[in-house]
Amino acid sequence: MKVDSRKYEGMLKEAPLVIFDLDGTLYDIVVDWKELKKRVYKLLRDSGSREPSSLREAYLISAENDELKERILAVQSRMEGADLDKAVPVRKGQAVLAWRKSRSMKNALFTSNTRRTAESLLDTEDFTAVVSVDDVALPKPSPDGLNRILERSGISPRDAILLGNSHYDSGSADAAGVRFIDVSSVKTGWFK
Repeated sequence: MKVDSRKYEGMLKEAPLVIFDLDGTLYDIVVDWKELKKRVYKLLRDSGSREPSSLREAYLISAENDELKERILAVQSRMEGADLDKAVPVRKGQAVLAWRKSRSMKNALFTSNTRRTAESLLDTEDFTAVVSVDDVALPKPSPDGLNRILERSGISPRDAILLGNSHYDSGSADAAGVRFIDVSSVKTGWFK
């Protein structure tokens, strides 16, 4: 559910839990998504599975086959890691995280990237909970990852905010009953 932009600053400063997306929210990660899709689709074809229409569908197809999912995650992890040194911090998301961390507030991470990528870019010890694509059967916009974070954190959906940048993030938030704020709406001056 979208919120009134005049309330963003207070909401992000007062929320018992802010859940951050990674790619596009905390860092812009360089990944050749077209090549990743090509490789994942080949893995599915070679396993006798039907060809998906999207990476999300590829994860849905592989959800029933642990070995296939591990192979897909390995490809994604290698491709994300190939140019990780070119990842650029997103100032707006980083400002919110730094402000909240400096006040020992609860933060979590929910990403469609691999855990290896998250751990390479962030000190995951700074987060109450971390859920990556490795941890869920159904990727965003499924609410599964958010529900897992809420359960681990002991926070109700109405007391949490997802700070993200995509319709997948927004869809996950809506499905879990969590408020959503698009990182592009944040003003860095709020968090000095």
